[in-house]
Amino acid sequence: MSDNEKRPLTPEDLASINFLGEVQLAPDGKTVYYDVAYINREKNTYQGQIWRADLSEAQEQNGTASFTNWIVGYTKLTSGPRRDSTPRLSPDGSRLAFLSDRADDGKKQIFLLDLQGPGEARQLTTFQSGVNSLVWSSDSRYMVALVETPDDASKAALHARPETPDARREREAREAEAVRVSGNPIKFEQMQMRADGRRSLIPGDAHVQLWLVDTRSAQVQPRQITNGPYNVQQPAFSPDGRQLVFSSTRDQQQADLSCISDLWLLDPFAEEAGTSPVKLTDSRGPATSAAWSPDGRRLAFVGHTNPRDGSFLELNRVWLLDLDDRGKVGPARCLTADFDRPVANLLNTDLRVFGESPLAWSSDGSQVYFTASSEASVRLFRVLVEGEALPEPITAPDRHIYSYSFAPDTGQVAWASAAPHNPGDIFLQRLDANPDDEPRQLTQLNREWLKGVLITPPETIRVPSQDGTTEIEGWLIKPPGFDPAKKYPLVLEIHGGPHTSYGHSFNFEFQMLAGQGQVVLYTNPRGSIGYGYDFAAAIYNDWGHHDYDDVMTVVAWVIEQGYVDPTRLGVTGGSYGGYLTNWIITHTDRFRAALTQRCVSNLVSMYTLSDIGPSFVESEFEGDIWTNPRIWERSPMAHANKATTPTLILHSEADYRCPIEQAEEFYFALKRSGCPVEMVRTPNEDHNLSRNGTPDHRIGRLGRIADWFARHLAND
Repeated sequence: MSDNEKRPLTPEDLASINFLGEVQLAPDGKTVYYDVAYINREKNTYQGQIWRADLSEAQEQNGTASFTNWIVGYTKLTSGPRRDSTPRLSPDGSRLAFLSDRADDGKKQIFLLDLQGPGEARQLTTFQSGVNSLVWSSDSRYMVALVETPDDASKAALHARPETPDARREREAREAEAVRVSGNPIKFEQMQMRADGRRSLIPGDAHVQLWLVDTRSAQVQPRQITNGPYNVQQPAFSPDGRQLVFSSTRDQQQADLSCISDLWLLDPFAEEAGTSPVKLTDSRGPATSAAWSPDGRRLAFVGHTNPRDGSFLELNRVWLLDLDDRGKVGPARCLTADFDRPVANLLNTDLRVFGESPLAWSSDGSQVYFTASSEASVRLFRVLVEGEALPEPITAPDRHIYSYSFAPDTGQVAWASAAPHNPGDIFLQRLDANPDDEPRQLTQLNREWLKGVLITPPETIRVPSQDGTTEIEGWLIKPPGFDPAKKYPLVLEIHGGPHTSYGHSFNFEFQMLAGQGQVVLYTNPRGSIGYGYDFAAAIYNDWGHHDYDDVMTVVAWVIEQGYVDPTRLGVTGGSYGGYLTNWIITHTDRFRAALTQRCVSNLVSMYTLSDIGPSFVESEFEGDIWTNPRIWERSPMAHANKATTPTLILHSEADYRCPIEQAEEFYFALKRSGCPVEMVRTPNEDHNLSRNGTPDHRIGRLGRIADWFARHLAND
């Protein structure tokens, strides 16, 4: 179909996309398992299934694998009206575990599918709070499940079983009494009372714990293997299956005021739950994502050494820890000390939330693989564990890799990645391939939809900064049928973070706005990651200076090209992007319309009310709100009386990252000052409405954005 026959995107097109989740490559490198989700408009929900891609045997040419000649067949492994996700292949490749909310209580539980024969997946767990995630043991018999668990031992003992009729009646009576008295008081001792993405308050009497699940016996109940008033995350079994490493912060003051976490070693088969684990690290920052070497004598992990960093300004790095039978031997050693990129997936898209960046080892234990945000991409890298060589990329720089899986013995890696023209597909590559070699694309999940809609490739631009010290990378998406002799309205999009970036990923909102006739500009001003630590740290204690100058300089450069109407400019952004949108309209009247989303308007109240308030603000500014007046001075609220730009405020009522008060304060200030302003509050949604909100709300948000700019940037 030619471009003339295709149509521009509309908000409803979001319901036509297949959202690729995670990938798992079988040990023989011939099968990839993955999950695909999609929107059910009628039920206003997401559904999803687990799929398998089988690669044919016809792969040998002159004794080497030739991916281009492989034939791929597809099989849907699960079905039903709910969402199956998070596939996890057993190490021996015989069984597939996944999470699903298909049970009667709607909670995510572990289901197990035997890949050796016919039959449906069987439910493996019945935790009353559901399961957060799961990890296989190396012998493929056990799993560890991460489950929010009551601290009270008597309640925890019943937690793995379905709620009994008596327990249900007791709970319903408590809930009815709470309604009668308009709610029961809740006591807190920890600082954090809310977490974004969680609709209820964080219970002070429950924490995420590890449970051992025997997959061979349906009669054996899962057994709790950690306890105590602290959360556990990211467990990993040793190669011999006898030890388990996990990350945890076991000091409440550290949990409240810093990002410090440590690695701990545990015997998962000890008789008593909560048997004292061995502390492996003495961290000055986070220690996460541990991965065992093939011989079990080393641990690689991700972290940094700044205890006050809670905003991604400090670069996460890969570290190595040597072990003996009793625990660590010597201090951790950094493998990427001279690698000026964060070991993290921090590329912005409105199709999915940021994911973890796990580590993986080569089969001979000589290298560690990881993803890093570099320039405007997320790429796979490898680093030698001996010597001082810099990490080297193994994938090309024009994509956003957000899930990957290795088959080390066959020298292959499968990954899920998005690109500006593609919401997400699976690719396969040999580990010894040249990064510039074209990988084998295994899926075309959105082929039919893409045939009928206009997706405009972005143009990359690089503009010198106003002070001449650096260069700002940006992108332009021009409207269909673009004519450089005409004048178009422009919408400036600003990313959140601030230490994230835009780049080679798919952004539905950008394509939608371009489709309705606007030039869309998005940039990586100073503060963005992927360009080195100094570039990101240029706005430390100085929000609203270089970042503001950079976006305004690029806007001016685009106007100079001659095809943008300087009287029809719009600006929008979310989170920190909402901050900079607010800052812009309180410092210039250059824009005809603004739309601020999930914004920050008052850094002082952000400090006290956000779920990451103190750690985040103290990472971005010197001192705290009592000792640094700049935190207020660099708040848009301090200048809101100067705003005149018509503004739409979009905010979610259950946003605890940038709480609704940020929007309420700014709305009041603009109203009080006589600035034209409207506000739309979306109930029961959090900070990630644009990425995983309820379909009606998510599509409605896109419609409001399109309508606001269509009305306010119309040609008079």
